[in-house]
Amino acid sequence: MVKEKLQCQLCNKNWSRMRSRGRKPRFCVSCIENNLLNIMPDQELKDTVDNTVNEKLNSKNKRHWICPRCSLELITYVNLSQSPVCNNPSSHTSTSVEMIDYNRKEEKVIIYA
Repeated sequence: MVKEKLQCQLCNKNWSRMRSRGRKPRFCVSCIENNLLNIMPDQELKDTVDNTVNEKLNSKNKRHWICPRCSLELITYVNLSQSPVCNNPSSHTSTSVEMIDYNRKEEKVIIYA
């Protein structure tokens, strides 16, 4: 393994680590331990996460999808450009089935002859 030399963007101290794939860290370990973990108190972070979750749950983009073959249900909270696809191997082998928007499900009309 090759060591790479990095410079902390917070304290400008040089430090090294074993080279690995992915993004290079911008901060040294001591700066992360001393400064970055204390940015937001736990309660404030929890409140922020709770508010975000509540906004998602009450979103106007909330849509309920259902698979017509296996009745698998899915709820999305963002707009989708296409319908989701169900790939349930236990119910419909290797075929992919397009899910139906449960709120806009078309009603079947039976015509008696």
